[in-house]
Amino acid sequence: MDNCIALFFAGDVFAAGEPHEKGIIGEELLKKMNSHDFRSCNFEAPVKAAGSEPVLKAGPAIFQRESVAKVLVDAGFDLFNIANNHIMDFGVKSLENTISMFKNVHVIGAGLNFTEANKNVVKEIKGVKFSFLAFAEWGFGASTGPEMPGFAWINSPCADQIIVDAKRNCDFLIVQAHAGVEEIDLPLPEWRRRFKKLIELGADAVICHHPHVPQGVEIYRGKPIFYSLGNFYFDYNGADKAEFWDYGYCVSLKFENARYKGFEIIAHRKKDGVVEVCADEKFLIRLLKLNEMLSESVYEQKMDEIVEWLWQNRYLKFYNDSLGVKTDFTFFETVKLMIKKFMGIPAYKQEIQGPLLCHNLAIESHRWAVQRYCALKGGFLY
Repeated sequence: MDNCIALFFAGDVFAAGEPHEKGIIGEELLKKMNSHDFRSCNFEAPVKAAGSEPVLKAGPAIFQRESVAKVLVDAGFDLFNIANNHIMDFGVKSLENTISMFKNVHVIGAGLNFTEANKNVVKEIKGVKFSFLAFAEWGFGASTGPEMPGFAWINSPCADQIIVDAKRNCDFLIVQAHAGVEEIDLPLPEWRRRFKKLIELGADAVICHHPHVPQGVEIYRGKPIFYSLGNFYFDYNGADKAEFWDYGYCVSLKFENARYKGFEIIAHRKKDGVVEVCADEKFLIRLLKLNEMLSESVYEQKMDEIVEWLWQNRYLKFYNDSLGVKTDFTFFETVKLMIKKFMGIPAYKQEIQGPLLCHNLAIESHRWAVQRYCALKGGFLY
């Protein structure tokens, strides 16, 4: 009897259009993926139901086509994590439609009520029982009440007990988390503490995504925390795209004789609509440096540098926009604003100001980053 078990985890998947006719995963990577006993990815956006409209929220509302779900199932994925900040972008009908796309495989992390959203999936593989849970940080679409549809919130008052209960009925518990500040190299200290707490509660591995770029790996109490896998396949062609937006890594967890035996990192890159195994030396060196930056000797300094950059380049604008304040007028913007005022037209989309302020204050990553910046500049602890 083969007593070796391997589990495969990929990061964020969002395809804006029809997938490549040959699929979105290159031959070598697909072969590696299908050498595993169980495979999972984060399905980042819903399959929009007919007639569904985008919800009012801060940030873009995105959706995927039915063909994207099909190509991923056909590729061999067994478990789809849908605990993320976009899964409710087109409302309850689209959430329900998305879940129906995966009726012959497994879905975790969101549902039509709180119980469904927080339900674990249990899979027995070669006599070993694995349990899978998925959560996301707070966002538009979080399920926060008994009958509220949406995704499972990682800081819900019930989350800790859900993890404890899931661990009772399995040999290994794998928790996926969709959280963190986008496009930065390090997890915030609050997330490091939270993910370590998940290990203390019973998780045997914590696998994270959402920052859209890779972050490092840390071993805590002998168990791995992968702070961000980065994007697996994520369409975005903006000029401000992060350098390593199309790069990421998959995780292969290894088990033998019902014991955890370690993990393997599989680096990859999206190129011409296909995700391929990546042997780019520059990227592989970067992955090692990301781990080094988690060390106590450099982490705090790097974190301070990051939050200062975030405030100057991102959050200052977020707060100004949410309050209807603009401080970086060009001449043409000034003329445009004067004309609007003369015609009685609001200078800002007022319906979005409330959601944007809520976005800034309520989403944990954004709030924590700004709090750290304020503490850094004010010389106080928070």
